[in-house]
Amino acid sequence: MNTLTQYVVALTLTAISTGAIAIFVYFRDKGKKLNQRFTLYFLSIAWWSIGEAFAISAPTNAKGLLLWRINQIGVIFIPIFFVHFVFTLLEIKGKKYKLIPISYFIGGIFLVLDSTSLFVLEVVPKFSFNYFINPGRFYYLFIACWAAWVCYGLFELLRAHLVSSGAKRTQLKYFAWSMLFAYIGGAPNFLPTFGIEIPILMPFGTYVIPIHALITAYAIIKYRLM
Repeated sequence: MNTLTQYVVALTLTAISTGAIAIFVYFRDKGKKLNQRFTLYFLSIAWWSIGEAFAISAPTNAKGLLLWRINQIGVIFIPIFFVHFVFTLLEIKGKKYKLIPISYFIGGIFLVLDSTSLFVLEVVPKFSFNYFINPGRFYYLFIACWAAWVCYGLFELLRAHLVSSGAKRTQLKYFAWSMLFAYIGGAPNFLPTFGIEIPILMPFGTYVIPIHALITAYAIIKYRLM
């Protein structure tokens, strides 16, 4: 199995697993805000992963560019939905909660930019991919914001796990640590944008995300995480 096929398989498994768990959680209690926000978070991961699977294997430059722009919609909102879910899960309120509307506003700006060359300059053949992004000038700012959102969400999640006790600590343990490794495994998918490829970790790191999805499902069912 060549590298491109490995990427497509890993991304497809990610889309199927996260999409299925998102639907499962939503229908467990679709009126509950926590379930709604978890669903949006996992669906954004599914959107990114299936979108990238099609984009990297696109047959033409024009289709590749269109698919990458569609794919970026999911990428933009993954960390925002993540932070919003963490805030709801941990019941974070007060001044900190101002971050949520600010994040959605910034995400909206990036969403508008996504349709321009200021965000995705072009797509070109890179490494084993048929087409991959060359970044526009605002894409660098986006990556910085993306990393900041993810790091902050993980910080709050891991801190809550470490200071909690009893059933709550057990609930958070599976989600917090598997989420950390999922981001470590998934983050290298950004690197080809900047002309970087890490052997072995790319594409095999992506397989950590569906593993995280399965661990999350286990925690939801056994320890009533939702």
